[in-house]
Amino acid sequence: MNDVGWQRSESTDHISQLKKNNTVLRLKINDLIQTMEYKHKKTNIICKRLIEQIIQHIDDTAGHIEAWETLLILRCISYLPQCTPQERIKLANTLWNYLNMYHVPVCISHYNALLQIYIENEHKFSPSEVLSDMKKQQISPNEVTYKYFLEYYCKEGNMHESATILQCIKKNYSMNESIFNLLILGYSQAGDLTSAINIPNIMKKMNITPSEKTYTAIMCAYAKVNDIKSINMVLSYCEKMRIKFSDENILDVIYTLIINNNMDYVNEMFSKIEEPVYTIKIYFLSKVMDIKQDIARNMFLPILFKNQWEVNYDKLVFFYINKLMHLNACPERIIEACVHFETKYHDKKAFNKAVYFSFQHDNELLTLNLLKAWKNRGYILRPHYFWPILIKFIRKNDIQGLLHTLKDMVATYEVVPSIDTLAQFVIPYIFQTLDIRQILIEYGIPTQIIDNAIVYEYLQNNKMRRAAAHVSAHPNVYQRCVLKKVLQQALYNTRDISSFIVIVKKVYTETNSGTCNISIDEIILDMMDFLHTRTSCIPQMINYLYDNKLTVSMDVYKLLSPFLRDNSTPEILKRLENITEHSFVRTQTHDARSSYRMFLVFYNYYVFTCTSYPKIFKEKNVVI
Repeated sequence: MNDVGWQRSESTDHISQLKKNNTVLRLKINDLIQTMEYKHKKTNIICKRLIEQIIQHIDDTAGHIEAWETLLILRCISYLPQCTPQERIKLANTLWNYLNMYHVPVCISHYNALLQIYIENEHKFSPSEVLSDMKKQQISPNEVTYKYFLEYYCKEGNMHESATILQCIKKNYSMNESIFNLLILGYSQAGDLTSAINIPNIMKKMNITPSEKTYTAIMCAYAKVNDIKSINMVLSYCEKMRIKFSDENILDVIYTLIINNNMDYVNEMFSKIEEPVYTIKIYFLSKVMDIKQDIARNMFLPILFKNQWEVNYDKLVFFYINKLMHLNACPERIIEACVHFETKYHDKKAFNKAVYFSFQHDNELLTLNLLKAWKNRGYILRPHYFWPILIKFIRKNDIQGLLHTLKDMVATYEVVPSIDTLAQFVIPYIFQTLDIRQILIEYGIPTQIIDNAIVYEYLQNNKMRRAAAHVSAHPNVYQRCVLKKVLQQALYNTRDISSFIVIVKKVYTETNSGTCNISIDEIILDMMDFLHTRTSCIPQMINYLYDNKLTVSMDVYKLLSPFLRDNSTPEILKRLENITEHSFVRTQTHDARSSYRMFLVFYNYYVFTCTSYPKIFKEKNVVI
């Protein structure tokens, strides 16, 4: 009976834990989706990593997601201009597979969103298979579905299948301008230019007025065969008819010229557009880079990047470099782009941006090439640029790779690792297996940095005695600003006053002169955060000071004595009086009175801030 009860309890606990985990993951998905919505509304550009995380969470929660959320994700995949078409298709297919695997409900809108992604990214698929799958799901196609099928066949130039779809549309829906525009595209792709340019006449007979989109499709048909004269005739006719083209319309014509290698008229067409907005620039540049990187660099960078003071200049540079990496451009091409931005636009952060994205793409070879090129151009590299590389070796448990990178930092890149670098990314992972201090010295790293990092590692793990032994065995300049916080935390956790004093005396001692640059009084003031919550440690500290013949000022006596009134022996009180009096030769000449006063000022300010300010703000209805 007891065994059964235990098993039931264990099962219940397991189920509860699973529910709790699912709840946490569900909250994460909510946060990610809200972020995605915000990005979509604000910039129309979404981070790929954001969608990847959402898709992963769908898998982790076994499809615990709402149908409307999956539809939003599908639609947002179209807003990844930094990605290649293949990447967008892969994301869409991965999401769709999870929806099927976990039986997440879908509707016709989901299928239409998937079809849109396929068509925009020129992905080959079978409309008949899509219809068959919809039938299994008991979902009927709507007008939008048939229009996507028509667009797919028209882009392929398959007018036979287009005619079949067109019959379905005529039978169930009314003909409109967008359908005729697709037919212009279809005839153009099929090489039937005569039928394409005759579509506007058919539209007029059916009382459908051709718009600027119709004439854009006509110009694209002419652009396909490099008929510049006819394009100009369309532009002149539309000008007389007061039909205005948007920047996007003209860019569509330019894109058609590019994909058909008709470059002679591109610059002239560019002169017909106004300054396109940032998102239009981004999406156009993305489409061109997907097919013609050289043209994007040589022709469009001078047009799109007019000067470094442009409002969205930084965003455009970020996008261009990131896009190159998504396209798997070689390191030389990316370095060339950075040099271009640096020399032509005086952008001193171009390499910085490239290194940042190389880390995001997890491309170590590219990162190292960029860092080397950056250094060769006279820039001083910083230790933290190498942290992501060190982290990779840590995750792989590759000690040799870690040490090799550290050696290269000094020898190849002339970067001296900082205390943080050694303490956070090197010493904790090899401290127990190798004589790390000697190895780092052989690599040319200064002993001051090494010793500070080793002591930091000891203190971080509350090894006060080892830290005290190290500072005693290796006199050096130990940096108070680096060690102070972790030293106080180690004291708080271990209550090892004697080791603390040993370390503090070394930390606050100038190695060359051998004199302490701070008084015992100030050391005690540094300890007050610890001592006021650990009053039982004060007698231990007083005994240490007494035994080592160290004295304190009257200010410190007044500060400590209230803590000892109810929690001490007469002997401790007497010892405090003795070390306050001049019974021994004072080892410090520094007057702590000013430090003590500063301590009281900051303490009183802290109390006032925590008590009075909220009341004042509340009375005046001010939100903090």
